[in-house]
Amino acid sequence: MTHEFEARRVECPHCHARRGFAPLRGLAGCGYCHACGYTVTPAYEKTGEAEAAPPVKKLLPAEEAEQMLSPLIKRSLKYLEANDPAVNSFGLILAKLTSIETLRSWRVGLEAGGIVTHWMADADGRIINGKRMRYDGFERTGDVEFLLRTKDGGSQVLYGLHQLKRKGTIVLVESEKTAIVASHFFPGTIWLAAGGCTGISKEKAAPLACRHILIAFDLDEAGMKGAKFCGDRLRDAGALPKILNIRNMFPGKPDGYDYADWLMARSSAE
Repeated sequence: MTHEFEARRVECPHCHARRGFAPLRGLAGCGYCHACGYTVTPAYEKTGEAEAAPPVKKLLPAEEAEQMLSPLIKRSLKYLEANDPAVNSFGLILAKLTSIETLRSWRVGLEAGGIVTHWMADADGRIINGKRMRYDGFERTGDVEFLLRTKDGGSQVLYGLHQLKRKGTIVLVESEKTAIVASHFFPGTIWLAAGGCTGISKEKAAPLACRHILIAFDLDEAGMKGAKFCGDRLRDAGALPKILNIRNMFPGKPDGYDYADWLMARSSAE
């Protein structure tokens, strides 16, 4: 029996990629994630209800993941090595707002057509996955793709873990670009990105056990609900989170406003 996918995409219940999961029409809970490969299929031969996806492949060792990704890493970083972020409008804006050195430290991959790869490293600085997306200027468009999918043994970690070996206040924000921009203006702070307002799980939070974390998500309802969700996951992992009151920090600002917007406005004023 064939099934049709709905035209819309929603957040993946497994990797939390925004608009990654394509639901099957008329089959609640069933579908496929184009970001991580998570699949839920109907099981008519049993109860007619959805059957959970089979267990994913064992996670790849960090060394093996980095080796597999090496050609893609080199290709996407060649423009930063040549001091030429202008191949990509996002990279050009980000480099002007921060610096080439900042982009290099985060290993931001840039390609023509607005394609950006945020290379995700573990706490030892080894690249273990890449989160690829497309930007129009400074705004993200289209879907998110993880280069090593969960079902193939790919890990998904918080963006910015390579900073954890040094001491400093830890601030968790929603987006990768916010973490990059904020790290330039406040280099003494450890900036991490969840990759979305619900982009954290107990497993992703594990490296933050026993650490104090400030959560500063976007100024909107989704951000406030997501901050509570992520705070609960951090506590489950043994971390000590505190949610900042963004409305008090940025009074009168529109929905979606975040640290990156504030820093860009401050930079423009100077």
